[in-house]
Amino acid sequence: MDAMTATPTTFRPVHVARWLNLRAEFGARGWSQKDAVEALSRAQAQISHISADRPIRAIGDQLATDLEGELGLDPGALDAPACDGPVAAEPYGTIRPALFTAAAIDDATLDEAEKWVRFEEGVYGRYQPLRRNRRLMVILEMLVGDGGRLTPAHAAELVNSAKALGGSNARVGEPSA
Repeated sequence: MDAMTATPTTFRPVHVARWLNLRAEFGARGWSQKDAVEALSRAQAQISHISADRPIRAIGDQLATDLEGELGLDPGALDAPACDGPVAAEPYGTIRPALFTAAAIDDATLDEAEKWVRFEEGVYGRYQPLRRNRRLMVILEMLVGDGGRLTPAHAAELVNSAKALGGSNARVGEPSA
């Protein structure tokens, strides 16, 4: 599954998708945390903080890029909507029919998606261009599925994930302009 096929029911915040996909990749390789530390030449604390059952650190853009390179994954693979199997179970970049067409996206919907991406960037920091476009597409998919405006539940999910990472001023329905 890629960002183009994510639906509101499969959407997860990017930091959750990265964590799930990293754990799935470790599992597919049969790695324990100790194996990952040795294979990736990283500190035990760092691997534990980002891949434990209850991680205490989110995987940011730069770390995600570094890990993808070290694991031999395609760029953006850790951002793919999380699946039950390993990230590599389906080649990243597989072209699937879009669940919506460009005709379904009006200017108001695109503007709303852009506002939510800017809201996320205000909390997480500026995304790299590829990651930014993928987030824009996931949020567009949610907006189209929700009829052009996020449902209160989806808006709350985005805001609550931002609050969990320290965005104390984040409020439902008010992405930063």
